Order: sequence, then structure tokens, then C-alpha cells
Amino acid sequence: MSMNAVDNKIAHLSMLRSQYKEIEVAQARLLRASISEIGINCPQEFKEGCGCSYTGRLVQDFGINERLVTIWKDGLVLELENRLLAIENELEKALGGMPDEQ
Repeated sequence: MSMNAVDNKIAHLSMLRSQYKEIEVAQARLLRASISEIGINCPQEFKEGCGCSYTGRLVQDFGINERLVTIWKDGLVLELENRLLAIENELEKALGGMPDEQ
């Protein structure tokens, strides 16, 4: 195996590790968030001197039904959990099924 291939593999594993950590944080925040707090955050079009973004809460600002937001939240939490499991499997496969260190 060439050193370039090794470097690419290490970079890929590092990316997966970073993504895993980001997903864990996002999932924890989503689980703690009340339905009224969940929203969207989008960057505005670039304007000179404005680094602002647009934030809107789904229930309070947009009037979306709380039940629908609850279903969406639960589905997103499950999807994040599925992604965590997929990353764990990919890492285990890449590392040759190494057992957990005691």
C-alpha cells in the first residue's frame, strides 16, 4: 500500500471521527430542545458588513403544528443515531474489527 493511500485512509478516518463528534453534539442538543425552540438558521445573502443569519422557530415564528415538529424531531434523532451506527461500523471495518481497549 502506498503512503498516499495510507494518508488518504487516515484523512478519511479523521473526517469520520469529526463527523461522529458533531453528530453526537447535534443529537444531544436536539434531545434537550423543547419543541418551541427548534428552528432553522440560514445565512442571509451576503451584504457588505453583515455577517448575520436568519433564524426562525418552526412553531412560534412559522406556526407549524407542534405535533408535526415533534414527529420531525423524533425522526431526525433516529436518523442521527443511524448515522452514528454507520460511522461506528465503517470505523470498525477500516480498523480491521479491532476489539475495544479495556
